[in-house]
Amino acid sequence: MRPGVTLEDVTRAADLLLEKGDRPTVEGVRSVLGTGSPATVNAHLRAYYQALPARLNLPAPIATAAAQLYQSIRDAAQVEVDQIEHERRATLDADRAALEAERSAFESEKSRLQAQATALATDLAATREQLAASQRQLAALQVQLADALGAVSAAEARAQAATEERDRAARKHQEEVEQLRARADGNERHLLGQIEEQRAQNRRLIAEREKEQAAAAKRIADLDAAIAQLSKDLAEQRKDAIRLSAELSRELRARSVAEASLAAATDAHGRELASLQRQRDQVQADRDRERARADQLAQERDTAARDAAGLRGKLEGLEAQLDRLAQASTQRKPDRREGRS
Repeated sequence: MRPGVTLEDVTRAADLLLEKGDRPTVEGVRSVLGTGSPATVNAHLRAYYQALPARLNLPAPIATAAAQLYQSIRDAAQVEVDQIEHERRATLDADRAALEAERSAFESEKSRLQAQATALATDLAATREQLAASQRQLAALQVQLADALGAVSAAEARAQAATEERDRAARKHQEEVEQLRARADGNERHLLGQIEEQRAQNRRLIAEREKEQAAAAKRIADLDAAIAQLSKDLAEQRKDAIRLSAELSRELRARSVAEASLAAATDAHGRELASLQRQRDQVQADRDRERARADQLAQERDTAARDAAGLRGKLEGLEAQLDRLAQASTQRKPDRREGRS
């Protein structure tokens, strides 16, 4: 309470309310003053009502009866207000405890779902990393496969070139033999010695050609072996590629299952949040109904106070009648004395 609020301030505010036809209450006095704690204003207002009969110059019996009537009405209203306040506080405490329990449960569930979502996200990241590694390995294998195919193509080209070279050498040898035979037939008697020498030379050439053919055959065999080895390596690489593709398919299916689990968990979390929101709305509606009931009781209390003010007015009317009766009685006493004389 502001230190400046005194009994005189409360008295002035209460008199102003009475002049307006309103019953002086704690809230009314605080509204007029614009300050003051309810406890201090209530204490000053109690002193104001106790001093009110003396200020109005009421006779002692009427003042006592009015004070007792006001006190009984005020006590009954205070008991009712205290009961309403107690019930309201009990309801608010229960609502607060229920909301706190719901909040704790909600926070626990939220933490659990967040932990689950984090774990799923970690698994998904690991799966994606494995998928990326598998894709990189598959790309490397595809590069190796392309290189192997290029090597096989180059080997086949070299084998084809060697075969063509052998065929050209054989054709050349055949042409030379035919030329020698034609020359020998045309100059048989003149060139018998040269024929023998040429035959020897031809034998040397044939031996050399056979050596060259054997070397070419060996090169072709080596190329065939290299091609076979490359084909074997290519088959192994194809098996590895098929295995990696199968592992990639399994990882993709596992990722789909993980994403479906995450989506299901997210949907369940949303439904639980909606259920908690509906429960919170129900609690808020119950609280609003209790507040409306408290407001109604306060209105009934104000009605009782107005009735008390009406009774106080009736008491004032009775006091006025008593005053008139007293004055009339005083006027009759001299008349009776004159009659006796």
